[in-house]
Amino acid sequence: MKLREMLQGLKMEARTVTVTEAQIPEVEKWLGMKLGPQLREYILEYSLLWTEEVEEIMSINAEIGPKSRMVIYTNRMREAYRGMENYVMIEHEAIEYVDTVVDGEDNVFWIDVKENGLVPANMKLFDYIVARIKDGDKVFFED
Repeated sequence: MKLREMLQGLKMEARTVTVTEAQIPEVEKWLGMKLGPQLREYILEYSLLWTEEVEEIMSINAEIGPKSRMVIYTNRMREAYRGMENYVMIEHEAIEYVDTVVDGEDNVFWIDVKENGLVPANMKLFDYIVARIKDGDKVFFED
């Protein structure tokens, strides 16, 4: 199912200053990795998503390209932590001391900044985005 369909009817705000399919190789160069199919679709559909509770699910804004927050925060993360070359940051401090990243296979992980640990969210990107938009911070506290 397409992400746009999955988000239909949910209360959220979105920006759609998106890159084109032809620009994806350039985006992959900025991010330093090949995008998974869900991350690719997300970047093509949205340049930013947010709600009252979710400050920002980052993406690429076509107007500023490599200066988009997704690129900047991904690069900062890689400077701060070894072994993060295959991850892209989608939320900075989603909740206190926790960043959210996605790998090249669209698996979502949390970085516990205090513990320097990578924790699997056990969700694919689209499921995570829908859960964040729908349930806000509750996604971090489910068993």
